[in-house]
Amino acid sequence: MIGLIITIALTANLPLFTNGALDKLLQKDLSSQETDIPLGSLLLVHRIGLSAPTSLEQYETADSFIRQQVPALIDLPLLQFVRYGSTRVTETLPSAQIDLPEDQREYQSAGLAFMTNVEEHIEIVKGSGFSDRTEDFAIETLISERFYYDHEVEVGDRLIYGLNDSQGLVPVEVEVVGVWRPADDDPSFWFEDPKSLAFYFLIPEERFLAEVVPVVSDAVRTYVWYMVFETQSIRMDKVDGIIKGIENTRAKVGGILSIIHMTAPVYQILEAYSHRATVLKTFLLILSTPILVILLAYIAVSFNMVVESEKDEIATLKSRGASSSQVIFAYLLEALLTGGIGASVGLVLAIAVTQLMGQIYRFLTFAARPPMDISLTPQAFNYAILGAALGIASTLWPATKWARYTIITQRQHFSRDEISGPVERVIRVFGELFLLVITFYGYWMLRNQRPQFLQVSGEMFVDPLMLLVPILFAAALALLGLRIIPLFANLIAKVSDRALGLPATLAARHVCRQPSQYRPVMFLLMIAIALGHFSASFAETLDSHYIDASYYRTGADLALEVQWERIEQTAEQSISSDLISDPTLSIETKDHILDIDALIQEQMERLREKEKEEQTLSRWRYPPFEPVYTIPQVEGAARVLRTEAYLEGAAGQVEGTLLGINRLELPQATKWRKDFASVSMGALMNTLAQDSTALLVSRNFVEDTGLQLGDELFLVAENADKPIYFTIQEVVDYFPTLYPEEGFFFVGNLDYIYAAIGTRPYDIWLDLSEGTPSSDVVERLRQRGFLISNAKDTRLQIASWRIQPQSTALFGMLSIGFIVATVTASLAFLLHSFRSLQKRVPHFGILRALGLSVRQVTVMVVFEEFLLGGLGAVGGSAIGALTSNLFIPLLQVGSVVQGTTPPFLVTPAWDQMFRVYVCFGVIFLIVVSVLMWQLARLRIHEAIKLGGLE
Repeated sequence: MIGLIITIALTANLPLFTNGALDKLLQKDLSSQETDIPLGSLLLVHRIGLSAPTSLEQYETADSFIRQQVPALIDLPLLQFVRYGSTRVTETLPSAQIDLPEDQREYQSAGLAFMTNVEEHIEIVKGSGFSDRTEDFAIETLISERFYYDHEVEVGDRLIYGLNDSQGLVPVEVEVVGVWRPADDDPSFWFEDPKSLAFYFLIPEERFLAEVVPVVSDAVRTYVWYMVFETQSIRMDKVDGIIKGIENTRAKVGGILSIIHMTAPVYQILEAYSHRATVLKTFLLILSTPILVILLAYIAVSFNMVVESEKDEIATLKSRGASSSQVIFAYLLEALLTGGIGASVGLVLAIAVTQLMGQIYRFLTFAARPPMDISLTPQAFNYAILGAALGIASTLWPATKWARYTIITQRQHFSRDEISGPVERVIRVFGELFLLVITFYGYWMLRNQRPQFLQVSGEMFVDPLMLLVPILFAAALALLGLRIIPLFANLIAKVSDRALGLPATLAARHVCRQPSQYRPVMFLLMIAIALGHFSASFAETLDSHYIDASYYRTGADLALEVQWERIEQTAEQSISSDLISDPTLSIETKDHILDIDALIQEQMERLREKEKEEQTLSRWRYPPFEPVYTIPQVEGAARVLRTEAYLEGAAGQVEGTLLGINRLELPQATKWRKDFASVSMGALMNTLAQDSTALLVSRNFVEDTGLQLGDELFLVAENADKPIYFTIQEVVDYFPTLYPEEGFFFVGNLDYIYAAIGTRPYDIWLDLSEGTPSSDVVERLRQRGFLISNAKDTRLQIASWRIQPQSTALFGMLSIGFIVATVTASLAFLLHSFRSLQKRVPHFGILRALGLSVRQVTVMVVFEEFLLGGLGAVGGSAIGALTSNLFIPLLQVGSVVQGTTPPFLVTPAWDQMFRVYVCFGVIFLIVVSVLMWQLARLRIHEAIKLGGLE
C-alpha cells in the first residue's frame, strides 16, 4: 500500500508541480506584456475581396458562431464584445445639390459603418444621437468632428452615398443627426485609432444590416469582431484549452468566411508556456523514472512476500478446482480496491509532495518560499490513474507466479528451489548479458554520438538518454552482483569456519545455498542505493557545475565595467603628465625618476622621431584603485584588462583575446579550479612575477601554431600602434572569462601591457563577504568617483537560477527520489527480515534441538542480516559510484558554445550517502532488536510443532 500510494503521488505530482511552478511566471508575463490592444483580446477581421462579396447569410452564420460558441471555446470571462462593419469609401453628395449641374456639385468621400455600442464611447458635440424612429427613409448618421470641420455639412443635412459610383451602386440616403468625437481611448473598445473613422458615417447596426447590406452588398468591405477576455483567470491547466479554442475559432470562422485575419496577442505567450509545460513534464518524467523503477520493484517484492505467505491457500484453491485465472482475478480485485484507496490518499500526498518540491532550492536543501497555488485538475487525476495502473500491474506479477502451483507442484518447487533447469539458466544468463550489451551501447552513443538534447530552459539542456541508460546500467550491475554474492558468502563461510565460529559459518552457508530467498530484496536494495547515490551525485554535480560556470563566466563575485574620462592633449602636454601621474612606467624609466629634465628631453626626442611634434594624443582620467580596498565588504579586488589581440607575423594572422592581470590582486578576487591548468594558480602567478614579459597561452593556441614554452612572440593589441613583446612561459587549459571554444587566449602582466601600449580602461573583479548586497558596494564605489556602466553579480545569477521552475524541478525531484530510495530500501530490508524470521522459525527450533544455544542462534541471525545488509549497501554504493563516474561527465548543461566550460567534475555525494547509511543502521538495529526478542521467546517444542505443520 505504501509503495502504491507513493507511486500515485509521484505521477500525479508531475502536472501539479508543472502547473503550480509555471502559474506565477505566466501571470507575471501576462501582467508585464505591452501590446497595442489588450492581451486578452481576440480580433477577427474579414476583408471582403472585389470578386467574391460576402453574403448577409454568411455574415449572420459567422456572427452567430462567434457570439454563441467562441466564449465557450475560449473558456474565459468575456469583458467586451464589439462588432464593426463598413463599406468602401466613395463619393457622397448633399441631397440639396442633386439637381445642380455636374460642375457645380461638391462631392465628398466617405463610407458607411456601424460599431456596436459606439454611443457609450463617444461624445456628441453637436446635435443628438440615434433616435428610435424608423419611418423616415433616410438613415440617421453621426459624422466625426473632423469631417464636420473639413466639409460644409450641418446637422440635419441629408447626404447621398454611392451616387454616380463607377460600379453602379444603388444610392443610399443618410441624414446627419449629430457630430461626435471620442469620449475615451479605451483599448478594450477601440481596436483601431478612432481617427480612422473620421471619414465614415456611423449608422445604427440594425439599419446597416437591414437597409445598407441588401442594396449595396458589393460595397461592403470589412467585418470585424472584437472580443476582450479577462487574462487574470488564466491558469496553466487552462492554457491548452485556450490555445485549442483560438485555433478552432480561426478554423471555423475561416471555413465560413474563407478569408479571415485573426489577432490574438495572448496566443503566442500561451503557446510558449504550453511548450514549456510539456518539456517540464517530460523532464520531470525522466527524472522520476529511477524513482518509479525503485517503487515498482518495491511493490513487486513486497507483494511477492504477501502472496508467498498465502501460497498454501492458493494451492488449496487450485487443488479444489479453482483455475489460475480465477486466482489472478481475485488478486486483481484486491489490487483494484487497494488502488482506489491508494489513489485518494496518493492525490492528497501529491499536493504535499508538490509543495515540498517547491521549497527545495538545492539538493535536500529547503527554503522558506510562499506555497504554490495548487488545484487538482483532470490531468492530475489521469496521471494518478496511470500511477495506480502501474502499481497494480506490479502486483499481478507475483500473483501470476504463485497462481500456477497446486499442492503437489508447490512441494516440488520448494524441494528443487535452487535447481533451475538448463533452459531457465540460459534465458537468465542471456537476459543479463543482453542488458549489459544495451547499457554499453547506450554509453557508447552518449560518449561518441551527438546528444539529442531536451531543452529544459534557456540555459539548461539534458539528454533524456543520459537519465535512462544509467538505470539500465545499474540494474545490469545489480543482477551481476547477485551472482557474485553467493561466491562471496561461500568465501566468508570458509574463513569464518576457523576465525568466526559456528554461527557465522551457518549464516554464510545459508546465504550461499539459498540465494533465491534474498535475491529480490537484495536487487531492490542495491538498485535503490545505486540510483540514490547517482541521483545525489547528479544533483551535486549539476549544482557545483552551474556555480563554477557562473563564476567562470563572470570571473568573481562581482564584475564591474568602469568608464574612464577621455582627455585630448598635445604630445608635449602629455609628457610631463605621464611621468608624474602614470603609475605604469617601465623599470628603465623609474631608474631616472630624479632627473626630470633629462627624462622630459628623452621623451621629446622619441616623439619627434615617431610623429609630428604637435600631434594630438588620447589620455584618460580615472580614479585611483586603492580606495576599493577601503570598502569593508570587499575581501579581494583585482584590475582586469580585456582586449582583442593578434599575433604579428603569423601566417593568416592568428587572433585571440588578451587578458591583463595583476598577479597579486587576481588570486584574491577570482575563483580557481585545479583542473584549469597543469600547475596551481600560485605557480602561474609566480611565473608572471619572475618575468614581466611572461605570457600564459591557451592549449589550443600551442597545438594549432606549434609554438613551445620559451618561444618569443609579438602581440598587437586592439587600437595599439606597436606590438608587445612576450615569451611563452606556461600553457593553461582554462582561465576565468576565457573560453577555448571561442578562440585563442593569452594572459599577461597588466603593468607590463600598460607600459607598452598605454593605460586604458580596465574591469574590476571583487570578492565580497558573504551576504553583502552588490548594490551597496556599487554605491560606495560611485561615491569614490568610479563611473560604473555595468555590474554582474554572480551570486544573484546563481540565486535566480535556483528559483527557476526547471531548477526547482531538477533538485526537487532528485531530492524526493533520494528520500524515496532510502525509505523503500529500508522498508524492503525490514519486511524481508521479519518475513525471513517468520519462515525460518522451525529451522531455528531444529538448530536449538541440535544443541545450539539461544545466543548462538541469535548471533547467526544477526550475522546473516549484517552480511546481507552490508553486501547490499557496499554493492549498491559501488554501483552508484561507478555509474556516476561513467555517466555524469557526459552530461551537457549550458549554452551550445559554453556548455562544457569549465568541464564537469563529478561531485560524489558521500555526505548524503552517510544519511542513507545512518538510516540503514537504525533499521538494522530495529531488526536486530526484534529478532533478538523473538528468538529469546522461542520454545523448542513450539518450533518443532510448527515445523511439522510446515
